[in-house]
Amino acid sequence: MHYSDGAWTTAASSNLLTGVGGLLSVACVSKSDCWAVGGVGLEGQIAHDTNGVWSAQPASVPLSSIACLPSGACWAVGSNAGGAISNLIGGAPTPPPAISLIEYYDGATWRPVTTPPAGSPTSVACVAVDECWAVGGSSSTALIETTVAPSGAG
Repeated sequence: MHYSDGAWTTAASSNLLTGVGGLLSVACVSKSDCWAVGGVGLEGQIAHDTNGVWSAQPASVPLSSIACLPSGACWAVGSNAGGAISNLIGGAPTPPPAISLIEYYDGATWRPVTTPPAGSPTSVACVAVDECWAVGGSSSTALIETTVAPSGAG
């Protein structure tokens, strides 16, 4: 949805990936440059709006939050939260381990960075390319993480 001139309108989204759930978070670098992330289960997507035209690319896990800076740099976080339940022959259904993901966009390319082992990041906020905060957790731990560098050394 897009709010402009006092009204909300639905933006065309035919170029987004199908079957990977809805979008959960949006951040805009400018009026004509916005990013959105989302997904469900084991699949995610990163969507980009340039001058009203959306395009999307897959992400290895659902992403729940994105933060972008005026420079065009963005951070996105998410996890599969244990993934889908898999049935083992002769055994009880068992969830695969959670996979967390933090991605960094340098203005040209998205790339994964080191993720926290203790929990799943669900939200991110940034004040500078090298100063962001991510929060989240699991059923047994809370997570607060801050960036050390966009290069992935973290």
